[in-house]
Amino acid sequence: PKHIDTYALFHEALKYKVAFVPGEVFYGENPEKNHMRINFSYPSKEQLTEGIKRLADCIASSMV
Repeated sequence: PKHIDTYALFHEALKYKVAFVPGEVFYGENPEKNHMRINFSYPSKEQLTEGIKRLADCIASSMV
């Protein structure tokens, strides 16, 4: 969603033991604050499933 600031969410996600790169660092100008980059090339399928679950829980708790 547009209202999520992934830079702020990043610090909250660390509490859930999951990390991502806030998308705004990939923009030269006019960064989008609600984008993120997730590594899917190294973790196993099980690790990806768990990581996405943790990230979803983090996002859900941040929207309260």
